[in-house]
Amino acid sequence: MTKEPEPLDWARDLARAWVETETFQEAGVFEPRHSVRLPVLQPFRRRASTMRARLFKDNTNLLWGLLTLADATGETRWRDAVDRWLEGFVRHFYGAGLPFSFLDRDLNGYEPTLKAAFSALDLLTDLHDAGVGEGRALDLARETAAVWLDLQWPSGLFPAAPGAEYDHLDANVDL
Repeated sequence: MTKEPEPLDWARDLARAWVETETFQEAGVFEPRHSVRLPVLQPFRRRASTMRARLFKDNTNLLWGLLTLADATGETRWRDAVDRWLEGFVRHFYGAGLPFSFLDRDLNGYEPTLKAAFSALDLLTDLHDAGVGEGRALDLARETAAVWLDLQWPSGLFPAAPGAEYDHLDANVDL
């Protein structure tokens, strides 16, 4: 990431907008925002949807951005946000080695999938490498890997979800 002040200021502004959302403050996770300029619309969007948050992209990409911003600026605020997110991940997206793809309106996780497992493993190992969570991220990654290794088929592929009779080739390649 650049050390130039103007792009860092833009990154700070974007990150601040996300970490100051009601959902992140209360639950430590990020939900899609359909109107940044009109946050008053967010509760209406939430009531119209059964899915409140998604692990892949909505949370993972933003976390990598926060990690990069924390590293580039040295500002503890962003590292604290990453720590808060890890707590929220465990509370809402993590199901004993079966990370959930989505959170419902009440922030209950549902649909554990291979894609969610890969996303979680990728991010958790990066968090560990960055020194986040005092080993907790690595423990979660190991538990996730162990659960999914037990689900692996004799062919070497993994099911798209626990109990599924089909695979997801892209997620298998990623994993």
